[in-house]
Amino acid sequence: MQTGRASETAIICAAMRAAHPVLDEAPWIFFDELAMALSGLKDEAALRAKLASHEEYVTAFGGPATAKAFMRTGKLCGSFRARFAEDVLADAMRRGVSQYVILGAGFDSYAYCRHDPKSGLRVYEVDHPDTQQEKVARLQQMGVTIPASTTFVSIDFTQDRLLDTLCRNGFDRAQPAVFCWLGVTWYLSDQDIDGVLRDIAGAAPGSQLVVDYILAEDLLPDEQRQLLKLLEGMASSYGEPGGNCFSPERMAARLKAHNFSSLVDIGAEEGNARYLGPRNDGLRIPEFLHIASARVAPP
Repeated sequence: MQTGRASETAIICAAMRAAHPVLDEAPWIFFDELAMALSGLKDEAALRAKLASHEEYVTAFGGPATAKAFMRTGKLCGSFRARFAEDVLADAMRRGVSQYVILGAGFDSYAYCRHDPKSGLRVYEVDHPDTQQEKVARLQQMGVTIPASTTFVSIDFTQDRLLDTLCRNGFDRAQPAVFCWLGVTWYLSDQDIDGVLRDIAGAAPGSQLVVDYILAEDLLPDEQRQLLKLLEGMASSYGEPGGNCFSPERMAARLKAHNFSSLVDIGAEEGNARYLGPRNDGLRIPEFLHIASARVAPP
């Protein structure tokens, strides 16, 4: 999954995050003021053109109606995930947690427009070096200063040990952290997922994981199954085939097996109620997306 094409995936995700507050009515789940610039777009017209081009590309994998539905709900995936993760982080910081690890950070902008460097929080952005190099170049072009509290950590999730790699880059293993792991599990085997969970479970007790996953196909209504098939075809065309899906029960069992506790699992219904509220445009989080948080329990 880690090729030059991965940067295009990061660009599309950033464009989708930008699209929600620009194109949809309030209330918004999340506002990322740097998302548009990080995706390489100058203004709303450029954003609309990028989304139209992407919708045309997506149409080849599911037809016009499914592509339109995918684009409509896809805008909320990144916003929902980021909002939930940063809510968890804010709560953890109130408990004294001072380390934030973003796994597969892509073009996440937390460290550059929502993080207060005076808070004492250290941010570790973990990703493939190609994506990181492109991100740094874009930040420099935008005139954005990379805070001294932010560290880029290069990794191959299928080969490198996470905590060992982090510790070589200044991470304090004795102190709790929040680990944000979004948009990744679908691309990995159970064995690779277990390896990352095992590493995170080796962090200090009280550390917290935020992880999302794609709901198993047999738990979805027909329209959502079509969206999932479209996603599979598109991911394969990027050279990033995915397909590892979970039920909430299977994800809970996996987390419990790795010594995680205090599990909170949110799907579309609760996410819509929590973040979207009554609205006239009918915009909804896709049912295939779930997000969970859990804490590392004492040994």
